[in-house]
Amino acid sequence: MQKKSFPEPARLSLEKMGYKFILRGGIGRTELILISPDGKIEAIADRRGDDHAEGL
Repeated sequence: MQKKSFPEPARLSLEKMGYKFILRGGIGRTELILISPDGKIEAIADRRGDDHAEGL
């Protein structure tokens, strides 16, 4: 059985845009940052872990 992971071409493309990836174990936690067309920033983190999300 092959382990699924984030596709490397997509990861590399996103890193070129300034996104950062931190690889963890097999739990599905997430942090999200949304920047709306009007410039409003919303950040949210999964409460199941020690996660956090920030936007400047």
